[in-house]
Amino acid sequence: MWADAHDYLSALSSPLGSLVTDQGLLELEGSTNHFAHLVRAIVGQQLSTTAAATIGGRVLEAVGGNLSVSTISVVPDETLRGCGLSTAKLRSVRDLVQKVRDDGLDLEKIDQFSDEEIVNRLVKVRGIGVWTAQMFLIFALNRPDVLAAGDLGIQNGVARLFGLGTRPSPLEVSSVAKDGRWHPYATVACLHLWRSLSS
Repeated sequence: MWADAHDYLSALSSPLGSLVTDQGLLELEGSTNHFAHLVRAIVGQQLSTTAAATIGGRVLEAVGGNLSVSTISVVPDETLRGCGLSTAKLRSVRDLVQKVRDDGLDLEKIDQFSDEEIVNRLVKVRGIGVWTAQMFLIFALNRPDVLAAGDLGIQNGVARLFGLGTRPSPLEVSSVAKDGRWHPYATVACLHLWRSLSS
């Protein structure tokens, strides 16, 4: 998929095509533990990468190195708060556990659903919004055509790539992607936009 996406996007006669050509092939490795991925996503919301890694490491240590529904279920709230989880994030993690354990959110089989269905299922979990669900699609499931139009990095990347004076709205990003024929590989377009911001 990654090579096909690179070939498709790099062939576009557009600023994105030139960017993809310049930056070369980008690939991701998916997640093998979807529950752990979502817990880390919740933990990392609105935190720096360093802070998220620190708290995530403490949580992993608290569950004995194996982050699963069963291991985190027996860890007291006080322990998780001591790891650095806010009350809101603790509630989100507990709600995720309940949805997986009791309400039929089967993360092992979630890949069989469409992108839209997965987002609809995940946003029912307290503290998981569309952005977090889209990041799960991209980084855990490696879905090829996810346009994170509401992501500030993507908006800034589009503004920089196209020389816009202001940061575009999600609707404007979607329009740029459609007109620029980023689909069916919008995920890879997003990866290149994020990468461009660090260069």
